[in-house]
Amino acid sequence: MPKNILEGKMEFEASGQLMAGLSSVSISPDWPVTLPYGKQTPTTEFYNRNIYCKALALQVEDLRVLIVSLDVIGLWKSIADSIKKRIEDETGVPRDFIIIAATHNHSYPR
Repeated sequence: MPKNILEGKMEFEASGQLMAGLSSVSISPDWPVTLPYGKQTPTTEFYNRNIYCKALALQVEDLRVLIVSLDVIGLWKSIADSIKKRIEDETGVPRDFIIIAATHNHSYPR
């Protein structure tokens, strides 16, 4: 099994059923926030859209991979690492097989 999902070229075979799961949850704050590079007045309205965290989970046999996207302009590495740790602690998926990404939308908060 590869050490890290993002570590260079990975080649391996997996046989069995591919299982996939999707999830989406609103993470829209209910308190005023200042938008980066956009409206500088604190707001709770994000162009009539909710802000989401979405996840895709893939599994074949014992290999599990999670891809998580957040509707934010970006994430500090320390924040992404703490999210990965919590996911690993709660699911058992090794943090090296978890990808955290920001949609980098200037209409949403940091």
